[in-house]
Amino acid sequence: MRLPRTRSRYRPRPRPRHRCAVAALLLLPVAAACSATGGADPDQGAHAPADGAAVDDKGRAKPPVTDFNGDGYADLAVPAAGSDVGAAKGTGSVSVVYGGAEGVQLPRRKQVFSAASDDAVGRLLRTGTGAAATGFGSQSAAADLDGDGNTDLLLSLDGNGDTRSGPKTVVLWGSRVGLGSPILLPPVAPRPGDFDGDGHIDLLAHGHDGREGMFVLRGPFRRDGKPAGSTEVRGGDWGDATGPGAVTVGDLNGDRYDDVVTAQGFEEERYKDYFFKGGPDGLSAKVADLDAYNALGAVGDFDCDGVGDLAVQESGKAADAEETGPPRIQVLRGSTSAAPSGARTLDVPGAAGVTGEDTDVALAAADVDDDGCADLAVGVPGAAGGGAVTLLKGGAQGLSGAGARTFTQNSPGVPGNAEAGDLFGGAVRFADFDKDGHQDLAVGAPGEDGAEPDSGAVWILDGTARGPEARPDGLSFGPEALLAPVKGAGAARNPGTGFGAAFR
Repeated sequence: MRLPRTRSRYRPRPRPRHRCAVAALLLLPVAAACSATGGADPDQGAHAPADGAAVDDKGRAKPPVTDFNGDGYADLAVPAAGSDVGAAKGTGSVSVVYGGAEGVQLPRRKQVFSAASDDAVGRLLRTGTGAAATGFGSQSAAADLDGDGNTDLLLSLDGNGDTRSGPKTVVLWGSRVGLGSPILLPPVAPRPGDFDGDGHIDLLAHGHDGREGMFVLRGPFRRDGKPAGSTEVRGGDWGDATGPGAVTVGDLNGDRYDDVVTAQGFEEERYKDYFFKGGPDGLSAKVADLDAYNALGAVGDFDCDGVGDLAVQESGKAADAEETGPPRIQVLRGSTSAAPSGARTLDVPGAAGVTGEDTDVALAAADVDDDGCADLAVGVPGAAGGGAVTLLKGGAQGLSGAGARTFTQNSPGVPGNAEAGDLFGGAVRFADFDKDGHQDLAVGAPGEDGAEPDSGAVWILDGTARGPEARPDGLSFGPEALLAPVKGAGAARNPGTGFGAAFR
């Protein structure tokens, strides 16, 4: 469905301001990273603060905002790794939109990076990698690596068989004027978190210095990308891979150290997820098995007990088993004395018609109504009619489908009309873009038609006291509104440019 061109500004209605509750969301496709109570922000990685760090007015740990220019408003990065740049197919681009007092305002507050950019990033991509580099932004993470108060952005860059083109990691440093000052690093597939509780963001990585296994690169980081130190994380069996296949980061025992959950396997067999506990010395080598086979999820305090819980999409032991019905959500309860356990499974209202390869979901967690319990947004891009997003409510008994709300492009107030293949819900993220104390919800649809077929689009649902709402003056935009590339090489599960398939 081609989006209306009139939705160019986001003007939320004035509301009384109050302190923001702890928020959370899922980073796809690389990894989720979350912090403990109420929820957290895996797009930028978790930072469960050490004693004396920031808490909200109810004493709950406050994860940092993804704020590339340090103005206190949440910002949003939208990688589009399949974008064609000029005649170069699938080179990739990354768009950034900035929050403010009136939320996300377009086209005034934005940046677009690609090999065609007339800036330091474009010059680096053209001269530092060679013409063969592709897939800019296919993996990404956001965190304040150097502790200057501005979130930084890490972006992968694929190669085509030569060492000059990649794979590499591009770091864009945050500043008061936005992202820039790029540097190139070796590929590290990073997942941010504070695993030793020292108040500095660390990076969990595999493939560090060309070695197999999983490593923690300790923060703070210098501007040349050098960490304060590095430590190998022992205790895991990665099967036939060099490291974990998926990772979620977050505080799952309430001690304000980030923990790690990983997924791994051998050929068609999935191993049980591993749980690595964070502490003063970093991640422990004493690994616990979890009763789950999918580590790509979200962390939030869904049962209001002060300890983060883990939500993942239910998966079986056989990696090649075809799913036969709608996706389901599995929740493991966090504990102050043991690894997450007590797995229970929930159906997702609004996931009708999902079968086969269309079963993947996107997850984001946040306390959207400030009741002290994290809620869960479930993006179901394969839902009948072009995709859907369902909001599951948290409560004293944990997540529940009771009172769930589902948004589609046919919902009142959501711009556009639903069409098969739009993939609405391909990415979801909670963030307070206007700093009014309510969590807004960003929703991506990489299959949405715009200036070109499958150019992709993003919607912002306005946060209110009862959760996100679709409003007639809400914002929706595609890459054309940002003057970003609109054509893309596409991929089997990620058509066109990939705009709207992931957020940071």
